[in-house]
Order: sequence, then structure tokens, then C-alpha cells
Amino acid sequence: MALCVHCRASTDYHAIPDPTCKYGAPNPTCTQYNIFLTGLVYSAIGIAPSKDNFRSSSVQQINGQREANPLLQALVSGLSCGPVGASDQLGTMDFPTVHHICRGPDGYLNKPDMPAAPLDLTFQLGFEDVAEGLDSLPFVQHAWSEISTQGAGAAQRWNYLLAVDLKSSVAVALQDLGLPAGSRHLVFEYFSECWRNQSAVEKGHCTFERGVGHTTTLTAQAPIALAPGGVRGDGLAGMNDSQARPFRYVLTAPIFEDGWVLLGETGKFFIATTDRFSDLQTGAADAGPALAVTVHGAESERVTVELVAPAALAVAGLSGAGGNFDASSGAIATEVVHCQLSAGGEAKLTCGGGAGSSGTPCACAPAALAGSSAT
Repeated sequence: MALCVHCRASTDYHAIPDPTCKYGAPNPTCTQYNIFLTGLVYSAIGIAPSKDNFRSSSVQQINGQREANPLLQALVSGLSCGPVGASDQLGTMDFPTVHHICRGPDGYLNKPDMPAAPLDLTFQLGFEDVAEGLDSLPFVQHAWSEISTQGAGAAQRWNYLLAVDLKSSVAVALQDLGLPAGSRHLVFEYFSECWRNQSAVEKGHCTFERGVGHTTTLTAQAPIALAPGGVRGDGLAGMNDSQARPFRYVLTAPIFEDGWVLLGETGKFFIATTDRFSDLQTGAADAGPALAVTVHGAESERVTVELVAPAALAVAGLSGAGGNFDASSGAIATEVVHCQLSAGGEAKLTCGGGAGSSGTPCACAPAALAGSSAT
């Protein structure tokens, strides 16, 4: 088994409409994205589950079929940590959707640390319909990325939650995600903040807004509330597709002790993967940066990283200390930093001033290659 790294965990892929597909039947082809129960077994023996290929576009293709759930299909493929096989007809692939799973220059897949798996609480909540067995468990899948920290501090965790077609609300607490009891986290619905229009999708630009269904916090007193409904289809023109399954994709980013938040590479579905970031340093002494992290990627790649400064978090009323939140605009100010990586594929991002500062308090510089000096 040492040479086996992934194994298919789904039924055959068929774009909807498929006359043989019945949503109410166990393991129907139209819900073949539900790979994660089988994935539990695969992951236990060190094998990544994979799903069959998928179409990334909702455009009708040569056989007359059309995928009603392209975003959901792409997300599941990425969350599997297995191969990602977009199989659109020539000229119909939705590049922004596929690009949100991989690096631009070389197509390298950015993946969570482990394949997604059902949260334990979904088994505790029980079956929605006993006749349909495991397929009727509430569909709430969880994956994460942990970035190593310099020194003796514990690694910091970013969480990825996918909830599909919920029939009732599900509350997710810190302990459900394996997070420390006293920790604080910024929580946002990815498609509400980062998929607002075609321009935002193509540029990888997010606009964060405080409120339910947008950006909130996760603390011991305030769990994540996953409500029924959510985004459908391609998140844009296909939002009202009656054949699309509604889903929510919710992410968390830790709020560090000094108030900084590394949102990460928000132009990707997986914002803080360990092959993108390492050597995180937070809460440094006055002489050093308040936050520093190494950014990795392809040779000379340009990586856009987004952060929230402590002052902006307080103004938005999300720091736990109140603040003067502008309810008329709803916007949460972020620091957008463009990192130009070196020929060796590295850069160092630093943010100074734990309480924030005027202008842009963050900078990113290419890392010098071993044996050479920085320019």
C-alpha cells in the first residue's frame, strides 16, 4: 500500500440532468460529490479519497448535459486532497473556478493538510431520513491547514467547512473544530465575500462585511451558525438554478493575541495551506515585526495575501472590545499585500506595529537565494 496515494471514493460522474438520477435514492449519481464517508476509511490508512471528474462550467456541453453544481464539484475535488479532474468540453472550462484550487504559474494544487471528513456532531445529530441511511446525515465536512510557528508556540489552524443542503441550522463550536477553548477566530462565508460579481471572481478580490452570512467571529460564547440555504450553481448567473444544491463554504482564521488576522491567500478556496505559508511569527517584541510569515510558491510568482490589522478589527466591532462600526458601509478594512517571490520561490511578509498604523503597515520582500545577497 506504500505506493497507493489516492483511491476513488465516488460513483461515476454524470452532469445533471441525468434521467436515471434521483436525489432521494441512496448514492445517486447527482450527489456523487458526497465522498467523505468513504473517505474516512481511506484517510485512516493514509490514502486520499478522490472523486470522479467534473465539469467546472454550467454551460451546456456537447452531449446536451449541463452541470448544475460546478462550484460544489470543484470544492469537493479540492477538499478530497486527491486528484482534481476538470473534464469540460474544449473551450468551455471555467478558468476562475479551477484557478481557485491551484497555483497560477504551474497548476500546483494547494490542498488542506488532511482530506475533509464529516464533523463528529453530524453523527450526533442523527439521520434526517433513516430509510436513506448514511446519505441522510447532515452534510457538514471539515478540513484544515496548520501553519508552523517559530519558537515553542503551537501551530495555528485555519478551518474549511462545507455544508450542503442543510434542512435545519447546525451550530459548530470551538471544540468541534479541535480549537483551544480560549481562542478567537474570524469567520467568513467565502462566496458571500469573495464571489460577489464576475470581476471579483477573476481578480480574486474579497470585500468583507460584518454580519450573519458574511463575516463574524467564533469564540467560546459564539459558535458558528450554519443555516440552510446558501450559494447555488456558479454563484453568479446560475444562482436560481432549480437543480442546483444550496451550500455554504465557511472559513475561519485565527485572531492572534495582538489582534492581527492573517486571512491568507483569499483568491483561493484554501486560503492558508502549508505549502504556501510557513514559519509564522506573531506578537514579536517592539523591535521586531508584529507578524511575519514566509510565503512559498513557484519561481517569481506573484502572490496576493490579505490581512486584518488590530485597529481595523476593533473598528469593525469584531475584536471583542467594541468599536465604532460603520453600519452604513458594513466594510471591514483589510491590508492587501502583493508578494513577488524570488527565483527560489520564497518571500518574507512582515507587518509592523501591533496596534496598526497609518498607511500600509505590511510589506513583502523576495527571499534571497542561499549564497547570494538580497537586492
